Amino acid sequence: MRLYEKQGFWSFFNPLELVRIITRNWSLVRQLSWRQVDAPHRGSMLGFGWSFINPLLTFGVYAFVFIAVFKGRYGVVESETNVDYALGLLLGLTMLQLFQEVLLTAPYAVLQSPNYVKKVVFPLEILPVTILGAALIRFSICLALVLVSVAVFGPGLHVTAWWLVPITFCVALLAVGVGWFLAAVGVFLRDIAPLTQALSLLLMFMSGVFYSLKQIPKEFHFLQYNPILIVVESTRDAILWARVPDLGWLSYLAGASCLVAIAGFGCFRALRGAFSEVL
Repeated sequence: MRLYEKQGFWSFFNPLELVRIITRNWSLVRQLSWRQVDAPHRGSMLGFGWSFINPLLTFGVYAFVFIAVFKGRYGVVESETNVDYALGLLLGLTMLQLFQEVLLTAPYAVLQSPNYVKKVVFPLEILPVTILGAALIRFSICLALVLVSVAVFGPGLHVTAWWLVPITFCVALLAVGVGWFLAAVGVFLRDIAPLTQALSLLLMFMSGVFYSLKQIPKEFHFLQYNPILIVVESTRDAILWARVPDLGWLSYLAGASCLVAIAGFGCFRALRGAFSEVL
């Protein structure tokens, strides 16, 4: 309680403080993000090449199941082909995996960094940001492959592709907000990590990666309020169907992303004072 009396509870949720911490420590964020990208592949023969191989293998499996076996279609345009569905699948998986990577890694952010916790001057708030940074690097690689594929094998890139910039910004905000929350709560509740694995699998099938919004039965239309479903649907509209995404849903996505980011940041700052007692 002494912490709240000194600073005030709502001071933890100050978005200006969030911007200040990230900008002041930008060099450190960049360095730690690249380290997280490089560390898993250090010493392997293919090294950074696994950042290309793993997404392609995952896509190959889902493409076989949902195209060759289930004959999947989004049903958005009459001229849709197997190639269109495959590209839509790849787009959806790419956007989803940006969020999933933060979701699965964030619970360990503070737990695996006890030395940082004991350093009074270290900005612990940047730990989930570095996870997002590493995820964005891998995301950029996958997205580049997708866009080249759309340009070469698909309908081509249109001016609506620029909508991908605000969409990606929103999903990044959403991911880091969830990351701050999970990193903080994960220190005290060790069951958070396995829970996020189950949620990640559930999210994959509830986010419109394999189907379109119009194909969801009426009794399950509450799923349309899932921000990641809006991300996936809007991305397909902008890249694959050359349409301007629904501005109402994008406004909802932007508002939800900002609220989650501020709430997650505030939760992290409110709980960080007790990290050293647990670790």
